[in-house]
Amino acid sequence: MKSRLLRMALTWLAPIVIGYVVKKIEEKVSNKNQPKEIPTN
Repeated sequence: MKSRLLRMALTWLAPIVIGYVVKKIEEKVSNKNQPKEIPTN
């Protein structure tokens, strides 16, 4: 039962955490580069 709850919690939290980390990385990269226009690759 505990492992099932843990798996459910991970299933819910993983996308949120990943999205948060990705957003932070993108902010860092964009702050470092300061692009005048966004590249389309």
